[in-house]
Amino acid sequence: MRVTEMRVTNKRAADRKRCWKMVIAVLFATAAVSMSALAGQWRQDDTGWWYQNENGTYLKSEWSWIDGKCYYFNENGYCLQSAQTPDGYSVDAQGAWIEGGVVQTQEQSQDSSAIKQIDNVVVTVPGGFVFHSSDERGIYMTSVDGSSLICIMSESLADFGGYAELVYTYQERVLDTAVEAELGAPQSKKASHLASGSWYCYHYMDASSLGIPGFLKVYARISGGRVQMVIFGGVISPLDTDGIMNSLAFL
Repeated sequence: MRVTEMRVTNKRAADRKRCWKMVIAVLFATAAVSMSALAGQWRQDDTGWWYQNENGTYLKSEWSWIDGKCYYFNENGYCLQSAQTPDGYSVDAQGAWIEGGVVQTQEQSQDSSAIKQIDNVVVTVPGGFVFHSSDERGIYMTSVDGSSLICIMSESLADFGGYAELVYTYQERVLDTAVEAELGAPQSKKASHLASGSWYCYHYMDASSLGIPGFLKVYARISGGRVQMVIFGGVISPLDTDGIMNSLAFL
C-alpha cells in the first residue's frame, strides 16, 4: 500500500472514530435532558437564535436534539448556522446538523419490542430501553430513565483496505489495541462465549473517555468478515448484558 493510500485509510478511520464518539456523547446528553423534562422554546435577538429551557437556563457549548434535529450552541448560547462546529461538523442555514448536505434526524420509538437492523445485525430493543436513532455506523438506544445507553456497531473488513487480512489474522491483538486506543486501558478483559457467539469483553470503571458518567462494558469481535462492537454505558450494573447480547441475531 502506498503512503498516500495509507494516509487516506487512516483519515477515514479517524473520521469514523470522531463521528461515533460524538454520536454517543450527544446520545447520552439527549437522554439526560429528556428525562429532566425541561421543555423549552427558541428565542431570537439581533445576534441570533438560542434555546431557553423551561427553568430559565439555556444551552451553550454543546449539541442538543430539539424536535428531531441536532443543533450546536456556542459558548454564548447562540445556535450556529451555515457553519462548521468546533468539533468539525456542518450545520445548515437553520442550524441543523447535516452530513453530505442531508439533515440528520432523530428517530424515536416508545415500542420496547421494536426490531431494528443495521447491516447483518438484527436487534430487539430490550425491555426498559427505547430506540433512539440509527445511521450507517450503528444503532443507538437509551434506557427509559435516561441513565444508560447501548450502541451496536458493525463494520466491514473491506473498509480497512489492504489491512483486512492482517486485521483478521491478528484479531485479538487488533481488538485490544483498537479498544485501548479508543477508550483507554480497561480494568479487566475476558473471553465470553455466548449464544450469539464468542466475544472479548472489556470492562471500564469510568466512562469519561466518552464524555458520559458511569461505567462502560464493551463486547468486541471479528466475525463473518466484519468488526462488531456492542457498548453498554452509564448505569449498567442492573443490566443483564450477557442476556442482551444473547438476544442479538446475526444474519
